[in-house]
Amino acid sequence: MSNSEPAMVSDSSIRVKTVIDAFFENLQRSSDQAANDNPDYWINNPQTLLTTASIGNFTIGTGEHIIKNVVPAIRSAEYEVLIITCFWAKSASQKLISDSLRSLANRARAEKRLVHVTICFSSRSLWQKLAHTSSLHGESYPSSKWPATFGLPSFEQLVERVETGLIGVSLSVKSIFVKPFSVMHPKFIVIDQKQVFLPSCNISWENWFEGCIELGGDVVANFVEFYQAFWAQSDRVKDTTRSSSDRDTSNHTGPTGLTPDLIYRRGINAHSVPAIFLPSPHHVNPHFHPTCLLSAPSAPSTPLNIFLLTIFEHARCSIYIETPNLTSPPALDALYNCLKRGVNVEIITSSRMMVFEQLLTAGTVTELCVQSLMKRHKELMRRYAIDQDPEIALPRPGSLVIHYYKPADGSDRVHMEIEPVKSHLKIAIVDEHITVLGSGNMDRASWYTSQELGVAFFSDDLAKAAQARVTKALIGRLNEGTMSGWKKSEGSQQ
Repeated sequence: MSNSEPAMVSDSSIRVKTVIDAFFENLQRSSDQAANDNPDYWINNPQTLLTTASIGNFTIGTGEHIIKNVVPAIRSAEYEVLIITCFWAKSASQKLISDSLRSLANRARAEKRLVHVTICFSSRSLWQKLAHTSSLHGESYPSSKWPATFGLPSFEQLVERVETGLIGVSLSVKSIFVKPFSVMHPKFIVIDQKQVFLPSCNISWENWFEGCIELGGDVVANFVEFYQAFWAQSDRVKDTTRSSSDRDTSNHTGPTGLTPDLIYRRGINAHSVPAIFLPSPHHVNPHFHPTCLLSAPSAPSTPLNIFLLTIFEHARCSIYIETPNLTSPPALDALYNCLKRGVNVEIITSSRMMVFEQLLTAGTVTELCVQSLMKRHKELMRRYAIDQDPEIALPRPGSLVIHYYKPADGSDRVHMEIEPVKSHLKIAIVDEHITVLGSGNMDRASWYTSQELGVAFFSDDLAKAAQARVTKALIGRLNEGTMSGWKKSEGSQQ
């Protein structure tokens, strides 16, 4: 056994290096296409996207539950909080944020300190987007609008003027939206440039099935750099980034007293998980046309898009995806090619979710795209079954399993105070080793028009634990599913 272990480790290392090298080669090859992207700070030195991360809690629950778990970190901030989301709406989650800012302000005033808090979002209502400036400087909102428009504390509730200056919480609120479809879709919260929460949820009222991973270590600086390059722009915040040796890379375990079955606490090698930071700038005019009528144009060559296509191309055994919608032509084609090579694919998605938005941005809906992928795969299986020419030796196609999320019945609910009605989690796991988390969906909007942000992690332990955690949370929340492929007994021979 011991003689085989070095070879296995070596093979794994070679595969990771092959994927990373291919990613950077593809990224470099497409750099001219990204010349006008904003942000684009990595173009001249793509290696800056390589980083490492310490992994804290991986939480599954509704958006309200996830924000509730972030609140203690906001309340305990020492000097800065960055809250970046796509959709901001008055809701239980918004009230949790507002209450945490009041608590933070009270503590900061008692300690005679000033904590800077920035809230950035893209969408609040249809009218807000129609009337919004398309300038990337966005719109900053005066304190007079905070309570009524955003449900936030007033200026007087947050700040106090003393002889030495201001103490409490210095708040700024800003939005950026580019018409017609370019929302800024990333969601992340940075505490004191030491700790990042990467949720799938917005600050809003949707009761959806969500996830959030807590990160520390060098990857935090990548989030801060992204914020400064795009959201701060000309009004850049004071650079309080510390050297990597000074950053707190402890494994933040988050608030105590949480339901164990709602939290995955990672306890293995938490300080040195290799990772790649994956921004995806927005694009205004991606040559839109309904994908059901014409072949789709190539997707913009963003780091996130290129990385996903690269890991799909290099997948050997399995791909696991959970996505709210599935309408991206490049993603669908890449998954079909994986099936042709013998890679098993499992997809969890939602039905009848944001149908108007899908039709507006993609010209189709998830259900039609799923039907098309299943049809293509069945034809692939049929051709394999009838064409047994030993000289051609076609590879055995992989199996395809697709589930639609459904709310659990009362008897099936697993530790959920409020039952999620749709799945909004975004996760891709390849070969039980590469895990991608972030804001990006496998839909046309995320791949073509929206700004997105993801992080890829290279860890067998994280991939297996995250998939196991999600799978457990989905018990009783999936339909019977549609399967096109081999029976389990046949698949085990592969």
